[in-house]
Amino acid sequence: TTAGMQREAPEEDGQLGTHEWLEYTTPAPLAATGFSTVRWWLDGGRLHYADARVADVVIIAGPLRNAGFSYLDENGDWTQRWKWQDHGAKLPKMVRLTATTARGNIDWLVPLMADGLDPNTLKLDQFGNSDGI
Repeated sequence: TTAGMQREAPEEDGQLGTHEWLEYTTPAPLAATGFSTVRWWLDGGRLHYADARVADVVIIAGPLRNAGFSYLDENGDWTQRWKWQDHGAKLPKMVRLTATTARGNIDWLVPLMADGLDPNTLKLDQFGNSDGI
């Protein structure tokens, strides 16, 4: 779901995510169909997921220790909070989840497939439709 992340019209002071949670729109949710807002979060040593169809699914029961999300910025630096205003309303280059489990370390890196389209300036005719529809 994360690789297909799409940019929404963010609030000026809004966030994509923090070290503890991540929320965005994707065309590939786990349970819902079509575009859906999804949320991933860490709570009680577990990784949780929700979308329009499921309210709370535990993806990794853990226990997860030292777990957190981080975001690769336009300069190649990792940050633990993604505020839209700090990045020109652009998506991160990559999202990362790290954690320690009883069986070892988790280090998941998810490159985003695209920068996303700017919903504030999107016009249908910019994609080559000569009818402007």
